[in-house]
Amino acid sequence: MDTVAQPTARTIDVTGLPEEAVRAVQSLVTLLRARPGAGGPAFASREDWARAVRAWAESHQPGATSAVWSRESIYAGEGE
Repeated sequence: MDTVAQPTARTIDVTGLPEEAVRAVQSLVTLLRARPGAGGPAFASREDWARAVRAWAESHQPGATSAVWSRESIYAGEGE
């Protein structure tokens, strides 16, 4: 009698991650489940994969930050 392997339920520990990161993980899992195929999404080329990643990233707004990314702030106190 042939038996078909059932997927094993797994968990991902997101303890300590901000809610936005948890939603991003959930979104990615949903995207991967929606794709046909055994190993997750399959892309015809690296360029297709890169386009899909860029599209996913662009669909999420960056979070607010209080960081200052200017060159002056990065090298402050380094002898300049």
